[in-house]
Amino acid sequence: MNVFKEITAILGWLSGSLAGVAAFFFACGYLIKRAHLNLLGISALFSFTEEQYMQEGARFIADMADMLARTALPLLMLAISLLAIGLLLWQSRLRRRLDPARAWLAHLFERRRLACLCAAYGALLILLALLVEREIALFAPPLAVSDLLFLTAEIPQGDAGQVREWLLTGDRASLDNLYFNLTLSVFKAGLLLLLAWRVAETWRLRLFLTAPFALAFLLSTLLLPMSYGVLKRPARFPRISVDSDSRMLGSVRGDLYLLDKTGDEFVVWESAARRVLWVPRDQVKSAEIGQAQFLFSAKR
Repeated sequence: MNVFKEITAILGWLSGSLAGVAAFFFACGYLIKRAHLNLLGISALFSFTEEQYMQEGARFIADMADMLARTALPLLMLAISLLAIGLLLWQSRLRRRLDPARAWLAHLFERRRLACLCAAYGALLILLALLVEREIALFAPPLAVSDLLFLTAEIPQGDAGQVREWLLTGDRASLDNLYFNLTLSVFKAGLLLLLAWRVAETWRLRLFLTAPFALAFLLSTLLLPMSYGVLKRPARFPRISVDSDSRMLGSVRGDLYLLDKTGDEFVVWESAARRVLWVPRDQVKSAEIGQAQFLFSAKR
């Protein structure tokens, strides 16, 4: 009987965990899709199913895992090397030479515990201010770029203009480097939150004192998938050739790209005129869909 109770408890925990994972994937996928469509200027044209949002979120998590694996492996090897060197030094005569200094620091901390904790918290606040000003602020320029399918004006100056230029020219190296720096800022915010929580462990106002760190971490965590939708989701759509009697298509002079296809219509983008066309399905005699291509610059 106890076995069945344990199995029931495990199944309940598993179902709750799966529901949480699905909700997390859905939230990430929703933020990514909305940011990507807003970048192109067509956010109001589409609605997706829960499954599509979850697939997008799962792709984001997979890319994050790959990035962490490629980044963490060299760092792990470096940490192991430093640890081995530290152990060798600790077993040598250096340990006996450092023991008095270590004892003096421990004694000072016991005598000035509150002052040391306040100094540590103040240092963490300064680091948080620098992180917000110099790194978390970098989330704003990518999210300020929009309407790429329709804008024909010159690229504006500033960080947002620079990001827009990278997107239009397909400069993947610069876009990937910016996204990597934004990802690092999220981990830095998380590390500062953990340290602040540890420093304020014995204080009554612990929640209040760690609130700024938690807010910075939460904000950067929410902005990261949105930045992924702008920086890592390329503007690639399949080229389409349509045989139709539609008057709208009769005036088309440039290439057509398929943005969406429903049971009632084709949604296409004309590159030459930079306009979106809705073609009823019953007006389309045949359609040939080719390979997905990059919409901007000559990189196709």
